Amino acid sequence: MSFPQGLIFVTAIAVASVAFAAPVPVDIRYQQWQRLSHSTDRDSVTAAAWVAMPSKPGDKLPDGFDAFEQRIATTFSSDAQVLFALATICQQVDHHCADARYYTELVHVEPQNAINWLLLPDHATPNAEQLHAAVAARYVDSNLRTTLRVVRTALIARGADKQTVDDIAEYVPLPEFRGFVQVCRSAADAPVAECTALAKQLVDDRSGALLTRMIASATLQRMMKGTPDDLAAKQMRRDYVWLDEHINALIPDHGRWQEAIIRYGEWDAMSRAADDAGIARTPPDDWKPRDPQSVLVSEERTPAK
Repeated sequence: MSFPQGLIFVTAIAVASVAFAAPVPVDIRYQQWQRLSHSTDRDSVTAAAWVAMPSKPGDKLPDGFDAFEQRIATTFSSDAQVLFALATICQQVDHHCADARYYTELVHVEPQNAINWLLLPDHATPNAEQLHAAVAARYVDSNLRTTLRVVRTALIARGADKQTVDDIAEYVPLPEFRGFVQVCRSAADAPVAECTALAKQLVDDRSGALLTRMIASATLQRMMKGTPDDLAAKQMRRDYVWLDEHINALIPDHGRWQEAIIRYGEWDAMSRAADDAGIARTPPDDWKPRDPQSVLVSEERTPAK
């Protein structure tokens, strides 16, 4: 996974691991989806939905997905895990959903996860009421740990080889934060109190997703310039960039890395990997990143020529 593209970040499981991995060929992903799509248990159908998600722009959902979606949406109409997957598909696959029914059902069933309030169809921007509801929620969970677990377990149970399991699981999607970033783009015209409150919650994502932490960091840097929160956010970004520069030493095996995320959460897994590799979790005070712009938010960067 690579970081900023303008104001938006790529959604994949591990910021660095995807940087040196190619997307799974469509035929392999389709084959595994076919195997999973006939399942009836909750975890397997959830895994099927995640595997069906396009791993790169321009890819489509597999043939037969609409009938599969209708079946699981009916069978698991009040199940937060399944609804989260379906709402994410609506959020990220352009024009796939004609309405916001999965989103509406998800926030009804599980209103206390702030992430759910951001999963609007077709990359939509949350309105004031939705943003307020996200801030009022009790916790944040991008569900990365659960998503990885159900996908890996389902693929292994159906005989997929290690490389296929690792490669497909590497591309499970995270929630998209495009709408939130658009609302909280600058302190001059954003609801600053809501943006900063939600950003502070995002830091505590139960899955420890690096993406979520970096969205939080960038938002706090934009909203809270010159404050202790701004300084803490800059340090958070420095810590990430420092570890990312050592990523080849930290993640020698993608499967073990994914299992560590499931067990500890992504940020804690990365920190533990640094300990195992004998690398400090935080950079020395005089450290300078290889790319000085990597510690800046997008609007502070020099445009590429």
